[in-house]
Amino acid sequence: MTKKDLQPKLVLATLTAKYIHSSLALRYLREACRHLPINIKTQEYHINMPPLDILSGIYEEKPDILGFSCYIWNITQTLELATMIKQIWPNCQIILGGPEVSYDADSLLAAQGDIDFIISGEGEESFPQLLTYLTEGSGSLRRIPGLTYRLPDGTIASNPPESIKDLSQVPSAYSEEGLKNLENKLVYLETSRGCPFSCRYCLSSRSRGVRYFPLNRVKQEIRALVENKCSQIKFVDRTFNCHKERAMELWRFM
Repeated sequence: MTKKDLQPKLVLATLTAKYIHSSLALRYLREACRHLPINIKTQEYHINMPPLDILSGIYEEKPDILGFSCYIWNITQTLELATMIKQIWPNCQIILGGPEVSYDADSLLAAQGDIDFIISGEGEESFPQLLTYLTEGSGSLRRIPGLTYRLPDGTIASNPPESIKDLSQVPSAYSEEGLKNLENKLVYLETSRGCPFSCRYCLSSRSRGVRYFPLNRVKQEIRALVENKCSQIKFVDRTFNCHKERAMELWRFM
């Protein structure tokens, strides 16, 4: 038995809308947690797969901790999977994150007894803190930004989320490991986070202002994806051209 076999196992999973799609969130989180003494595995399924096939794939890993990235297209199936996983693997700690669970985390956690934690907003700093608490017992739940959790008496507590001010501190999602299994896939890339507008109907209005990833880093990621034969790159910036000079520089580069 190797040292890695003795480490707690984390599975990061999501259900994409189609087979050709890839998950940006899972790659960010894996890189953010790479420094922890945890065995990390990512699993990308899609919503047209039979639920029992997905369940079987997750159960084979027998994770100590399971993190789901949740969106409008997969939330129903994700919650159903969480219930089934708890029935056959009750000791697994299940964590949800993503836009579809960030806006009403208290109500969702209260209604879903099979979910242990929800992280609202950006997770690259909060998620490693939660993992450290779960695996080492250090830190405090009430100090983890964006965390929704249960108190000992069963009531729900929520910490306000915090945006990451310096995006250069966020590890690149497309390191050597993050580029695996992306050939001929549709991949997602962001050059900024946040939105300059405050439309009341949009979840992006929850965070004010725009923060930018370093321009040279963005160029390196674009070049790496192209060299890795990705079939299509989709930018997920809220407003790609809100910084005119920066947008034009990226267009010239591409």
